[in-house]
Amino acid sequence: MTKKRRHHYVWRYYLKPWASNDKIWCLMDGTLFCSNLMGVAQRRDFYKLNELTLEDIRFLDEFINKSESDFLREINKGWVSSFNMLFEFQRYLDSNGIYEDQVRAHLDELKHNLEENLHATIEESGKAYLEDILQENVSFFRTEKGYIIFIYYLSVQFMRTERQKQKAINALNMVPNPFGVKFERIWNVITHIIATNVGWNLYALRENYQIVLLKNSSQLEFITSDQPVINTYAFRLKVEAPEKFDMYYPVSPSLAVYLTDRPEWKNLERVELGESDVDQFNIMIVEQANKQLFASKKDSLLRYADETLFNSFPNCSLERK
Repeated sequence: MTKKRRHHYVWRYYLKPWASNDKIWCLMDGTLFCSNLMGVAQRRDFYKLNELTLEDIRFLDEFINKSESDFLREINKGWVSSFNMLFEFQRYLDSNGIYEDQVRAHLDELKHNLEENLHATIEESGKAYLEDILQENVSFFRTEKGYIIFIYYLSVQFMRTERQKQKAINALNMVPNPFGVKFERIWNVITHIIATNVGWNLYALRENYQIVLLKNSSQLEFITSDQPVINTYAFRLKVEAPEKFDMYYPVSPSLAVYLTDRPEWKNLERVELGESDVDQFNIMIVEQANKQLFASKKDSLLRYADETLFNSFPNCSLERK
């Protein structure tokens, strides 16, 4: 087994439609550059597991038990057990005086690789549906299996990023913390708990949501970022959390999907967008990105390098006429 140190929080395969020969244009900190896909949306040891303390587990139990669903509580307690199992085994070795170098080295590899491998499995589960979308086919969404798998895949892509990690830690730091939990330490597990909750809620409310295929008919491409799934209700909300939730997910320069409960989008399955609409979705991507924006063409990112452009969209109006 090889220890994985470069952990990607945006799936490289997802970024391929914007890439040419595995090279993609990136805007970061006002600088435009062309990078290979291995070099973007990643951080060293980002998914390395942390051992949970008894206080961490008590806090997570309280967080999980807020759900009214027995089924959801059971799933989420399974995440806690799964993420701490490796360390329980390590304590077993310690208590029995087992200190073989080969075993310890293997445990260290697992600490680095387990969550990265978990994300690879989740990515693979969504791959067929992503390919369907790229062929302009969203019929899978009307099936029980397709809805469940794709919504869970989307929920994980929404939560797994560096931006969501910082948002989650900041939000948790605002709530009472009688157990003295260090939220950086529990992020690995709580992000999967939150993603599971998001997916469950979207499934429970599925009658209210419509998935719309957005087809770009303009010369301006859809861009994406190191936060590839966004909640459009969060646009312009700097501090307060949005009361509603939907998910916009560009999948190529010419295609995107929009899962929304906005009534004006109800019963729409396919919408062609002109430049103004594409621009607005792009600006929402820009606003909710963490550090990096991606496009297939340099000029597409130059357009968003000037932050004063954001003032051209003072409101988020996604009404359909």
